[in-house]
Amino acid sequence: MEQTPEKDEVLIARNNETGQVGAVVGQNPDGTPKMADVKSTPLSELVKFTKGQNPLEAFTANFMRQAKNPTTFGIFKMSAGDYEALAEPMAEMLNDPETNKAMLDKYRVEMNTPAAKIQPVDPDKINWAEVEQQWGIKREDLEKDGALQQMKYHHKSPQLYK
Repeated sequence: MEQTPEKDEVLIARNNETGQVGAVVGQNPDGTPKMADVKSTPLSELVKFTKGQNPLEAFTANFMRQAKNPTTFGIFKMSAGDYEALAEPMAEMLNDPETNKAMLDKYRVEMNTPAAKIQPVDPDKINWAEVEQQWGIKREDLEKDGALQQMKYHHKSPQLYK
């Protein structure tokens, strides 16, 4: 039997209340699918995934792919504690980003910089007595299982430690 290669899939959604139909391009703040016109939306803007792929991973991968194109998105960040006070004024400033460039620059996330090399965690800087006291995990156990080597490079451990 011939194997078919995994192909990207996209989602088309229909709002059963309003009858609106569209291609899924993301998620609205209320959790509903963000839809765009099927006829005019280019494939590059759609949420794509493969059949066996986790949809959350697909959404994240698509978001990062789209966010890396600075001509499409301007991404800004602020602390969650400042959101209620700053979100509306920032939205107003973003209506004219060139005029407000100086104020927006401190919140801007630069997307065209090369990815920073991930620095490994220094196991000697971890308070192992506190980790053992709070969670019962010993450094020696992690080293013996090879988990510490993986974890210091921000990978998950090969097993769950209780």
